[in-house]
Amino acid sequence: MADLDNIAADGVLHQNEKLIVIREYAQLQTEQSGIEAQADGAGLVIEKGNYSGNLAALASYLGGLFPAWNDTAANTSISRTIWNANWEAVYSARQVLLNTIAQQAREAGMVGATLQFQWDGRPTGLIWPTNTNYAGGTKYSFNATAGQGFIHVLAYDAEGGPRVGLNGVQVGIMSGPNDTAQWYSFPVTLQAGANEISIWSNAADGGSYGGIVVTLGGSGDLEALLGVSAADAKAEAAANAAAEAQTDATAALLDLNNITADGKLHPTEKLTAVREYNQILAEQSDIEGQANSYGITTEKTNYSGAITALSSYLSGAGLSNTSTVTSIDRTTWKAKWQAVYSTRQKVLIKIDQIAGSRADWEEIYGTNKPEDGATVGATAQERAQIRSMRNTFLEDFSDSNYPQYWKMWGTGTQTFYQSGYLQLGGGAACLTNGVSMYHAEKIPFDPSKLYRIETRVYVYNSDDTSRTMYIGLAGYDGAGKLCNTSGAETFSSQHYMVAANLNLAGQSWQTLVAYVKGNSSGNGSYSAIRGGNHIGSPAKMQANVRFITPIFYANYSAKIGATLVDYIKIDVVEVQDQRNLPMIQAGIASLPTSSALSGSDDGSTAKITIAAHSVQFGFGIVNYNSGSITGLSFNTKYYVYCDDPGTQGGAVTYYATTNIYQLAASTWRRGIGTIRTPSNGGGTTVPRDPWCVAAGSWLREGLLADNCESGDLIDCWDTGDEETHLSLITGAVDAEPEIPCVLLTTTSGAQVICSRETPATDRAGQVYEAQYCEGVELGVLHEEEPLTWETVERVECAGLHTVYKVSVGGKSYAAGVDPQHRIITHNGQHKSD
Repeated sequence: MADLDNIAADGVLHQNEKLIVIREYAQLQTEQSGIEAQADGAGLVIEKGNYSGNLAALASYLGGLFPAWNDTAANTSISRTIWNANWEAVYSARQVLLNTIAQQAREAGMVGATLQFQWDGRPTGLIWPTNTNYAGGTKYSFNATAGQGFIHVLAYDAEGGPRVGLNGVQVGIMSGPNDTAQWYSFPVTLQAGANEISIWSNAADGGSYGGIVVTLGGSGDLEALLGVSAADAKAEAAANAAAEAQTDATAALLDLNNITADGKLHPTEKLTAVREYNQILAEQSDIEGQANSYGITTEKTNYSGAITALSSYLSGAGLSNTSTVTSIDRTTWKAKWQAVYSTRQKVLIKIDQIAGSRADWEEIYGTNKPEDGATVGATAQERAQIRSMRNTFLEDFSDSNYPQYWKMWGTGTQTFYQSGYLQLGGGAACLTNGVSMYHAEKIPFDPSKLYRIETRVYVYNSDDTSRTMYIGLAGYDGAGKLCNTSGAETFSSQHYMVAANLNLAGQSWQTLVAYVKGNSSGNGSYSAIRGGNHIGSPAKMQANVRFITPIFYANYSAKIGATLVDYIKIDVVEVQDQRNLPMIQAGIASLPTSSALSGSDDGSTAKITIAAHSVQFGFGIVNYNSGSITGLSFNTKYYVYCDDPGTQGGAVTYYATTNIYQLAASTWRRGIGTIRTPSNGGGTTVPRDPWCVAAGSWLREGLLADNCESGDLIDCWDTGDEETHLSLITGAVDAEPEIPCVLLTTTSGAQVICSRETPATDRAGQVYEAQYCEGVELGVLHEEEPLTWETVERVECAGLHTVYKVSVGGKSYAAGVDPQHRIITHNGQHKSD
């Protein structure tokens, strides 16, 4: 629908635009019989009639246009209002029909049963408590209607006989094949009002459960009761597809082929080709640089030559002249583009092959590691550099023989675990009772580098639930002797920057992260608080440490119980600048809003008052004091900030500047907001809310934020949606000039420029300000592909821009520097318009 609206923007259906309409209409015709068949099967007469009738009305409207709507040799004048109304009626009716089909699929699951309670824990699920009874099980409380019913549990690997209980009494035992997931059903008598379910095992068992359904009466369709029956999933997929309104090909070559279907390159088509050509040029130097570093000549030469040939051809075709129509040979046009993409693919494959083979050598450990082709002839320093380049250590316990690389001691035992919900690799280390281990390999420690240590652990909620763990790095001096935080040759009091006496019993899988950089002048130093050794305040190794290795103390000290270790990795943070520091990376989810600032007349000068406020960081809440800034000019825009080394909060000093770039002039600087002081004798001022995207942002192909208006359809998303959908812009679109903006860039290179304070929502519904989105996963739309989720890799100052305040009824919407690659920002939780 976005493309169709754009086509009608000037009231003329151009020759090249007709090609898009022809494809769109053909798609509607192709899917019609299948959708109508689903409607007939569901008995949906009214919804089907509306859908079919609107399709017929669209066909009649198109048939009445002159020159013909599908005559690609002439332009056709149209009414934008009537054009949009006919297409929108079809998509609206189609969506209603598909949604109704989906709803019927859900309701089908309730046949013979009344749902009383459901818990859906898929895909991760929970491990049931072991070696316990009803009282020690995992509890679920719910209210029900009195009567006979069933408890159904979706359990995995239940050969050990885990129990299910209701209201203090065991009602059944789950017992099934090893490593198999299945439903277990138990008849029960539900009591009116409060009921309680407990799930446990009275023996050791590594299984888990992912769903619970309680019904009154018949059992119903259990999968449907959890909301994912096959029919439901199929219908939802169809509904999501309807919301997408896909029209164009997703591959660049197909786009380029389609726009030249008439043998002419029209002005609007040249814009698409120019954008594609610029992307090729933008990545050329990087690809050629990689090829040079790996000594790849043939493939690189072919790739560079193809780009040169394309450039020469496009220059002769007048690609840069976007005011005229250029006649071209479709075969030649396609061949030039095809040559670039074909040679590009070959050089990338070659780079991957060589890089992969080198990485394979570097990932081999132990005494049998071959020297030839790997590190033969390298000095100790060169070997250290090789290790740091490959980021530096990874153990995922996939190999059951992992104990030969780990040294262990203590009263407990270790076993190879291969079940449950592992995130990395195919196995885990299961450490039972008090056991310690460290890796046998000594990793050269470079004090100039910033190291990131990450591990994922699970502590069973059974036995001694007070047991704790210590995780970190064991240090060695230059002679290879142990070196703890005080320099002593012992495993005791090592550098436990990841976890220090940490209790995680019953907290499901937990990922722990810590950073370390440099040697201290004496004893090693680290924070014992979880998350305290963050990227802005890394731990330090003892002065004499020259080698490191990961070390674990599980179930401390000599306690009874089991702990799983999924993986541990040590990476080198290659880039250490302001973008990696906590003010950017910590993931601030709840920030001071514009109400924290106010301006007032202070006599002969103006004054800005900052209210006390709290900031939610990833590691906890930091409180900031109130304050004021005096002696300011009247009727002047100021940017307010504070400097807070170590993110400690408390009694900070607030500053005001008229220079936006001062906001980025210090590592620990945090922007509070922007405000204009009142005129001399004026009243109190508060900031305008500068939430939204910058001028020049594409809301979809052909529609810039600068030109959008109420009633335009744009791609939107709301928390909980699986896909985007088209929604109308509501109300007036206001422009706010000279707003401090940031540029967000995701892993794929998608970019958007928006105000620093623009709210953005991740997949889980957590809201972040744009300036603090580094490391946050945001929704991205690539061409006509489904919604994907990508990590924001960079947040950069973009200077002052005019922003356009676009409202879509409290939802988020997609926008970007490139209309084919847009990022979803702006959430109604922070807006009232």
